Amino acid sequence: GRLIRRCKLWDSEGVVVHALIAWFPHLHGQQVEITATFANTSYVPYTYFICRAASPRYLDVDMGASTGTTLLPRQHDSLSWTISISNPQFGHKPMKLQLRVELQERGSGSVRTLSIPVP
Repeated sequence: GRLIRRCKLWDSEGVVVHALIAWFPHLHGQQVEITATFANTSYVPYTYFICRAASPRYLDVDMGASTGTTLLPRQHDSLSWTISISNPQFGHKPMKLQLRVELQERGSGSVRTLSIPVP
């Protein structure tokens, strides 16, 4: 079986991140699939958009590519990114993950990094 949860991970300065988290418990550890969706509620585009994940070394992480690199203004759930994580040490070590999102308004200025913990 699997357990599914939808939650809001981030909502600040026009960037909203939701996650659909699916847990797949099995005999040889635990597997989790996270699909993060990104929205831009501001009136300016983010034309530089990169997603990364940070996790302990004991986790096996497979990061897919995001569906784009531009987060258009006033767009809801316009980009998505799927990450699969396997914890071969389930029961002994916790499942931890943090998303790191880099974005830049209108392709100029400083790059902003968001560090988003995943529950």
